[in-house]
Amino acid sequence: MFLRSKLPRSIELVMLQAPIKTDKPADADIARVKGPYYQWWIDAIVAKGPEDIEASVHAGVAYAAKYVEEHGPFDAVLGFSQGAVMATLLTRHLVQKLNPDAPIEPGQQLKLPWQGNICVCGSAIPSKAWETEYIRNPLSIPTLHVIGERDKVSYLFRRPNVQRVALFSACGDEPLRSLSLSHCDCVPPRRFGSRAKSS
Repeated sequence: MFLRSKLPRSIELVMLQAPIKTDKPADADIARVKGPYYQWWIDAIVAKGPEDIEASVHAGVAYAAKYVEEHGPFDAVLGFSQGAVMATLLTRHLVQKLNPDAPIEPGQQLKLPWQGNICVCGSAIPSKAWETEYIRNPLSIPTLHVIGERDKVSYLFRRPNVQRVALFSACGDEPLRSLSLSHCDCVPPRRFGSRAKSS
């Protein structure tokens, strides 16, 4: 794996495969890789309504949380695209589990499941209710967002006066960093474009 080859040998990477198997690629870039493909929750096209999607997301979080419980502890979590959203949802779920009597609210000192989140080309959180909650009460955990300039949500980084989507706010009280690349929501090629910016 390219990422593994760029990290010190002392760093162990563990990849958790999403639980839902599908033959449908998320986009044309993913389609270049032979399936099957895996996702963390069902598509809106397949779901009968928002309740189906939320139930699917809850099942995905429970699946990931069980893996962390059985194979952890971990130092950090990294997610790509839909996985970036799941990493964020999982972090909040575990924080609530570690702090059953403490509400998640700004300034609250909470026990954390790991030291930070890395969200690569993250998409929107699939629940309006959760979006509202996450924007109102972000977690205090160091977070890095890596996003392509051609991603559908990249304008939210270029226009700070626009309310950020919940994914960018969900873990935004502690140092929130963003790295902008010239690519879109795809696994970047070995040679990155020269327009890499951080903020």
